[in-house]
Order: sequence, then C-alpha cells, then structure tokens
Amino acid sequence: MAQIKGLDSNIYWPDKTKQQQPIKQDAKVNKPETGPVAAPSDNKKLDQKDFFSLLTQQLAYQDPSKPVDNAHMISQMSSFQTSDGIAQLTKEFKGLNNLMTSSKALQASTLVGRSVLVPLDHGMNEGKGFSGVAVAGKGAKNVHVSIKDAAGEVIKTMNLGDGHGNMKFNWDGKDKTGKAAPEGKYKIEVTGKQGAKNVQLAAATFGHVSSVSLSHKGAEGIKLNLAGLGGFNMKDVLEVGEG
Repeated sequence: MAQIKGLDSNIYWPDKTKQQQPIKQDAKVNKPETGPVAAPSDNKKLDQKDFFSLLTQQLAYQDPSKPVDNAHMISQMSSFQTSDGIAQLTKEFKGLNNLMTSSKALQASTLVGRSVLVPLDHGMNEGKGFSGVAVAGKGAKNVHVSIKDAAGEVIKTMNLGDGHGNMKFNWDGKDKTGKAAPEGKYKIEVTGKQGAKNVQLAAATFGHVSSVSLSHKGAEGIKLNLAGLGGFNMKDVLEVGEG
C-alpha cells in the first residue's frame, strides 16, 4: 500500500470512544434576571459637557463620504451655548433681584418712625395737625389751602400768597375758632390763580411711617405704611422728614 507522505501528526482526531453526553432534562439553566428595571430619571438634564461629548462621538463615527455640515454643527453649538448662557444669566439676575430686594427692604425699614412727603390730598391729624405742600408748578397767585372734615365742611383756611413749585404749609390742628379739631383724616384742597383763571392745584402731605410691608413681587412690592393714610411705594416718597 502506498504511504502518504507529509502527513501532519499534529492533526487532531476526535476520540470516538467519548460520546457526547445528552443534556439532562432537569439541568439548571441560568436565566437572565427579570426583576424590575429602574426607570430613567427625568431629572437628568444634558449640560454643556454632555453636549460636547456627544458631538465628539458624532464626529468620530460620521460617514467620511457624508461629513457633518459645518454650518449645521456651528448652529447646534451656538444654539446650545445661547441656551446655556441665558439660563446662567437668568440665575444671576435672580440673585441680583434678591440682593436689590434685601437692600430696598433695609432702606425702607430705616424710615419707620419718621415722616415722609407723598402726593396725597389727605392728611392725618393725630392731635397736632399736619404739614404738606401746595404744588404751584411754574407759578400761581393767591394760593389758599383749605382743610375739610369728613362732612366736607371747611374748618380752616390758610393763605400762602403767590409762589411757584412746592409751597409749604403747616396746619396746627385747630379750627377757625382756635379749638382743637378731633383726631382723624382730613381732606386738603388747594386753589390758586394762574393767569386769569382760578385753578385747583395738587397737594402733598407728610405722613408718619408706622411699618413696612414686603411682597413676593420683590423690591417693587415694598410699601411704606403711613398711619391712617395707607401704603405707598418707595418711589412715591418726595421728601423725608424727622418724625
């Protein structure tokens, strides 16, 4: 018989004496865990770092024959940076607004116990009358200030003469006969003459700051509470008195 030359003795021949064992029916098979899967968190948001990481992956795996359009990529980057910048700016403005509110509240609190001049045609008599100004503007002649009670009756009239701008007056709390008027709120009526016409002029009065009210509106919501006269914004204050 002819011999086969060049036969590789390292060729592996399976041992037929070892038969493949059948898998037993009761064999245990590892099964994947089927427990509950945690839902992805809705609170996770992409930040600027995540965006550039995804962009790098996109560029690494892009089709060389169809590269990412430069204009589109720049548009995406600009859009993200603008959004991120606006969010940061909003945060900084919120902090600035809180700081301004605190500053305004502190400033307003220093006025408690003092008197402030506000544009109002009423005054509060707490036993000693009140003071204020008649607004004559560019000028008025024969300016009179009348103090009226709750019934509309004039209990005192003061002649301020001629003047312009803010003409100060002071009511001592007494009526025409020199008797002390009851405490309470009184109306201020200012009249004068401009040219040939008799006109009614605006008035402003001093009120006593009893407290300060804060609001969720921030600095704009801060109000000075004037005893018997109501609340006024800081911007309404024309002058600050001693008390």
